[in-house]
Amino acid sequence: MKIDASLTITGIIAFVALLSPIVTAIINNRYQIKIRQLEISDKRYDESISQRKELFENYCQSLSKVVIQKNITTEILNEYASSYGKAILYMSPEDEKLAVSINQMIEQRQLIQAYKLTNEHLLSIKKEIQMLNKASK
Repeated sequence: MKIDASLTITGIIAFVALLSPIVTAIINNRYQIKIRQLEISDKRYDESISQRKELFENYCQSLSKVVIQKNITTEILNEYASSYGKAILYMSPEDEKLAVSINQMIEQRQLIQAYKLTNEHLLSIKKEIQMLNKASK
């Protein structure tokens, strides 16, 4: 039995023409999945940075209320305690030490000493927020 070369070539071309769109679709789908995973990862990263900035901002605001106001209400202390507990999780070791010291002074109602440390602490947290801003761009 003789195999016709033109028939064989035609069969191969038909097979490749049938297979080519399938392979292209598989490759394209894998690429799209990887792109989507990168987008999701980037979105999570941006949300994480935004959340950390918000925690630091809330902490700074509530800390300022505690050390500046003369009449500290329970509501202000509760707001501070909540933001302190959340923000300390993300602080650098240096800021963490300052935050713990300030918190102990607040608990002992040594607000003048706490106020003196607060300025340095807030400036340090400002630097962390600026670094987060740079990281998110």
